[in-house]
Amino acid sequence: MPDFIFFAHFLRRRAWLLLAAPILYGLVAFGWSQRLAPVYQAQAMLQVSPASLSSGDIGAIAASERLASTYAQIIVQPATLEATIARLSQNGAAPTWPLAVTAEPIRETQLIRLRVEGPSPAAAAQVADAVAQTFIETNRMRQVARFAASKTNLEQQMAALETQIKQEAAGSASSEVLSRLRQSLSALTASYETVRLAEAQASDNVTVVQPARASARPLRPRPLFNALAAAIVGLMMALAAALLLEALDDRLNSAERVTAAIALPVLATVGRSSGLDQSGLVISQAPHSAAAEAYRMLRANLRFTSLDRPLRTLSVVSAEPGEGKTTTAANLAVALAHAGQRVILVDADLRRPRLHTVFGVSNNLGLTTALLPDGGPLTAHLQPTAVPGLHLLTSGPQPPNPAELVGSERMVALLSDLRQAADVIVLDTPPVLAVADAALLAHASDATLLVVDAQGTRRRSAQRAMALLTTAGAHVVGAVLNRLPLPAGTYGQYYGPTAP
Repeated sequence: MPDFIFFAHFLRRRAWLLLAAPILYGLVAFGWSQRLAPVYQAQAMLQVSPASLSSGDIGAIAASERLASTYAQIIVQPATLEATIARLSQNGAAPTWPLAVTAEPIRETQLIRLRVEGPSPAAAAQVADAVAQTFIETNRMRQVARFAASKTNLEQQMAALETQIKQEAAGSASSEVLSRLRQSLSALTASYETVRLAEAQASDNVTVVQPARASARPLRPRPLFNALAAAIVGLMMALAAALLLEALDDRLNSAERVTAAIALPVLATVGRSSGLDQSGLVISQAPHSAAAEAYRMLRANLRFTSLDRPLRTLSVVSAEPGEGKTTTAANLAVALAHAGQRVILVDADLRRPRLHTVFGVSNNLGLTTALLPDGGPLTAHLQPTAVPGLHLLTSGPQPPNPAELVGSERMVALLSDLRQAADVIVLDTPPVLAVADAALLAHASDATLLVVDAQGTRRRSAQRAMALLTTAGAHVVGAVLNRLPLPAGTYGQYYGPTAP
């Protein structure tokens, strides 16, 4: 389940990138493909025959297969292509585009597949046929030239023997001499015929078995295919970029990151809430929501942390301003009161108090007036709320020396009086990194709860806050991961309507 939630958070945070990149890449590739000129492909098939048709042995066929591989390389050489262009130029059909010719032997056959690309099916087919014919003629000329020297040499020897035979006959040579000379001439004649036969067979060993054919559909561009391929590439790049951003993102936006950074258990994960008024009391306004359930889970988990150490005073702190400590303190106090406990919620943030606004009460009396020597009884400064069992001690008028007040002996005595008046005291304190008040109050409390904003709290800020709290001797029992964008149904699929 944690892996699923982490993956869901990752997708939600980076959804814009994972969606935008493939769409953008796909649209660009599609538009670029539409602007390209179409390219068609024609295909012809050549066959390399065995050098000796009469033998038909496996060796001759194997030799033809090897020869097909050699010919496939020769076909695409510049000499063949230049000769093809010259051939087409004589007919007024010289190609005006760079020739793209490929030739490959088909395995375990004597066939060569010849492919040519062109701006139209007809142009591609015409060039493919021209390449095939040019190669066949060039190959025939090459074979003729290869046998020409042997034929010339044999012809010269035969002519010399014929002349010698005539001379010997005129000189009345013996029949034995004439017989020997005629045998030699016969052998030369047989060799000559053998060379001529080999020349004929070699010069005609390449034939066209399938004239060039071109598809009516262009080989490229393929806009839809290119768009899909580009979208896949875009998704892969977006995923890589998203993972890099996650690695560089030092926000504590998951329970795993919180625990790894500050070695605290996450007692509750609170998602963002909508449709609430400015008080933010989700546990009262939307008691069956996922956020309300998270505060009830926080209430239960706090009980487990205080099995060996009674939790009478709890400081709720954060590293920086605006991370949700006031909302957390208020909702936790309501959840504790719903559980039947007598709760006093104290606004100990004497610089930027908010709890009087959350509960809609006056701030004329409160913590600062209760700390005065002539402040009167504590009950005169407490205000009831609409939640049974929950009383509020607002901050009161802003003093000139907040740190001296919260660190005074009078504050220690006031906390002792508050313990007598309630089961649990929840203190909403200033941010730890902003002023020293929070550390002083945390030291005087039985336990401290650190609120982490999943969208704003940085690793170093949380670590500095923990260092200050540890130095002050605070007993930090856990963290609350606040404002986490939870996927729909994370709680709802497990919990129905829950009693307060």
